[in-house]
Amino acid sequence: MKFAYLISSDMMVEGFKRVAAFSLLTLFLPVAVAVAEPLEGTNVTEAFSSEIALAASADPPKEGRVMLVDMTAYTSREAETDSTPCIAAGGFDLCENNREDVVAANFVPLGTRIKVPSIFGDKTFTVVDRMNSRYTNRVDFWFKDLDRARQFGVRTAEIIVLPN
Repeated sequence: MKFAYLISSDMMVEGFKRVAAFSLLTLFLPVAVAVAEPLEGTNVTEAFSSEIALAASADPPKEGRVMLVDMTAYTSREAETDSTPCIAAGGFDLCENNREDVVAANFVPLGTRIKVPSIFGDKTFTVVDRMNSRYTNRVDFWFKDLDRARQFGVRTAEIIVLPN
């Protein structure tokens, strides 16, 4: 007999002879669905109950929460965006604003403000854009020119999600 369970993506699955898992990318929490065949004597309910409760109660990041995220940079070029490279997901005009204080992120609502003290000190950024849905734990910083965006590269750092 096989069972399907919603589990946290970092959960270790023990007591099963065969497990197939895949990610379901949601706006706020990456989770996985496991289809498993339990070994004889394994209490399936006990094996997954705490992970099921954790996944079901997950909330978006709280205001003031510190998170470790991957960071990249982009510009308003069609090659990096779409056919309207200056217009962000929420309708914000990046080119008209022309200030490097905006970011794209999928794990917080549009309009959320963040800080990255280790890289930008006390500077505040506003989430005005989205990225491809495969990026669930990434912040993409908008830069005016390609050279500066390339210089930024790929980094990992802590952000602070600010109260609105």
